[in-house]
Amino acid sequence: MPYRTKFRVSPTGVFAALDEESTRSGRIELSSAIFAGDDEWFEFLTVVGNPDLDPSSLRSRDCITHVQRGDVEQHHRTNHLLLRVTEPSQFIVTKLTRNNAVPHRIFLRDGYVTVITSVHDWNHVRNLADVIEDAYATFELLGTTQIDGVGHPLGSDRLSFDVHAALSTEQLRVLEAAHEMGMFEIPQEATGKEVADRLDLSQSTVSEKLRRAQQNICELFFGRRRADAELREAE
Repeated sequence: MPYRTKFRVSPTGVFAALDEESTRSGRIELSSAIFAGDDEWFEFLTVVGNPDLDPSSLRSRDCITHVQRGDVEQHHRTNHLLLRVTEPSQFIVTKLTRNNAVPHRIFLRDGYVTVITSVHDWNHVRNLADVIEDAYATFELLGTTQIDGVGHPLGSDRLSFDVHAALSTEQLRVLEAAHEMGMFEIPQEATGKEVADRLDLSQSTVSEKLRRAQQNICELFFGRRRADAELREAE
C-alpha cells in the first residue's frame, strides 16, 4: 500500500534566495517545475501573502537567469512568477523523482520547505527519509499516512490558485485559521468562538467571513446561483 508522507527541510537553491527576499508570514509554493537541461529548470511559483517581494530584485541572483510575472490576472495578495533557475544537486524535485517518490506539494514558509509526497510502501518511506536527511542540513518528518492511491502529481491541479484568486484576504485568513484549528474536522476540534479569539475578531465576523468564503468557493465550482442570474436578467 502507498503512503503519503509530509516532511520539511532547510531551503536550498532558489528557495534559499526567496527565503532571504520574502517575509516569513507568507508562503511561496512551487506550482510546477520543468527540466530545461544542465541543472536548469523553469519554475512556476505562487506567492501568497508576500506583498513586499519585488520580482525585479531576484534578477540579481546568480542562480536566476529569467524572471517574469505569470500570464494570469494578479490578485491583491497572490502573485505568480515564472523563473528560469539553476538548481543545486539538493533540489527537492530531483531528490524525490530520482528516488521514485511522487511530489504533490512543495512550499516555502517560516524558513522551511515543506514537502508532501507519495511513496510505494513503508520501506520506501524509510529509504526516502534516509536520502533526504543526508542531503539537507535540516530534516523533520511531519507525518506519514497509508493511502489507497497516489493521487495527482505536482503541477496537475490548479484548484489552489483558483481558490486564492476567488477569496479576499480576510476570507482566506479566517478560512485558513479555521482549518488549522480543526473547526471542520469530525468531531469538531475548535469552535467559531475559539477561531474568533485567536484572530481577535468577533464570533459574528468569523461566521460571516466563513459563509462568504463558502459562497465564493461554491460559485467557483457551480457558478452564481440561478436566482441571482435571473434577477440580473430581469433588470
